[in-house]
Amino acid sequence: MSIINGIDVSRLTDEQVLFFIRIRGKNSYFKNVYSEKFLRLFSRLEKFNCISEYKKDADVHINLNTVQRDWLTHEEYNDLVAIADIDEVIQRCRGLRNITYTEARKLISRSYLFFSSFFLQHTELKVVVMGAVDNYVMDMMQRVGLKYGIVFIGVTDSFMSPEYKLLSIRGELAKYYSPTEDETSKIYETLRNRLISPSLPTRWRAVRSVVYDICSYIYRCIFRYVFMFKIRGDLAYEYRFAPFLHKCNSLGKILSTRLLKTIEDVSAFKESKLAYIPLHYYPEATTDYWINDRYHVDYMTSLRDTIRLLRKAGYSPVIKEHPAFYMAREKAVYRNLTEDGAIVLEPFIATKDIFELVDVVVVWNGSTGIEALIHGKPVLKVTNSYYGEGVIPDFSEQWANPLQPTVEIARNVIKTVLSTSFKTT
Repeated sequence: MSIINGIDVSRLTDEQVLFFIRIRGKNSYFKNVYSEKFLRLFSRLEKFNCISEYKKDADVHINLNTVQRDWLTHEEYNDLVAIADIDEVIQRCRGLRNITYTEARKLISRSYLFFSSFFLQHTELKVVVMGAVDNYVMDMMQRVGLKYGIVFIGVTDSFMSPEYKLLSIRGELAKYYSPTEDETSKIYETLRNRLISPSLPTRWRAVRSVVYDICSYIYRCIFRYVFMFKIRGDLAYEYRFAPFLHKCNSLGKILSTRLLKTIEDVSAFKESKLAYIPLHYYPEATTDYWINDRYHVDYMTSLRDTIRLLRKAGYSPVIKEHPAFYMAREKAVYRNLTEDGAIVLEPFIATKDIFELVDVVVVWNGSTGIEALIHGKPVLKVTNSYYGEGVIPDFSEQWANPLQPTVEIARNVIKTVLSTSFKTT
């Protein structure tokens, strides 16, 4: 099936399609993001032209340094605000929200001018294939491109990867095909068995990952930020914002893990109803760009307000750290959550063991909500969810009852995700 987002990609020619790639280059992006089977859908292509901020493999170089000015005329400004809320672009981008408002506006202006000129000049272009929007450059590319009639196809990982890729740009459901009952049953059983016999993250593996993170952070700060941005003045995203693109980068984050509890500590709340909240990897696309309500884009504020509402409803919140974010969270985060009345657990705990203790699961995005449905655990969602719309009730101060899941509900949710996914094998 080669029709995606209403366009038959098998009929596209080289001048009609571009593939967005990031700093790791074409080989990495084509292998790990797009996949060989997906690329084969574009059967008429010979070159697979790429667009990127980085010269390596870039047939179209997004070079903001070539833009002659960082301000807009009144007419250009009116055009920009008609397609994008400037403050929202800043709020959703982890890079822009960490610099001055003045500089952020200048970078947005440059990107608007670059993409406006590019799309205006390349009228033969019809499609841009990209990953999920994850920074302001991708954000602006898509917003400006839509004005010029460009079709964007998003490809990103999901809880079913690497066997399936989600076809989504901002967490929207882009129906691609109708999964069979056998396929739905296979995924359901796979996820159910994964819960029964989980592959738990180990402390040693986490520590080894932290060592890599620290070395990577040092390299990126020295080469990408100091040399490429400070000395050479290159405005590419990975250069300008290298200091902000990190996980573990301080001794304080390593020591903050002393505040994490074990599952045995949950017994202190045994007289209360328990609500489980899985912490998100933050920042990332699912919390920056997949959430409609801008209040919840500020994830830590949203999380603390959710804790407040849960306690008001008589629940004690049980929070587990994300396995990939061990030693990457500031100590103040754990301290604040604890002071708010939650217990924060280490990530080396099987999700099913937590499910057996709690009364309800509260999610934003992520696979835990689907796992809870399969496990038969009541679920509520704080924000819009790519798999839970129309199924999982919204959590708010007025909520009455969480969803009491059945096998049929779990299967329907899986079927929804499959319908907007591409099978890579």
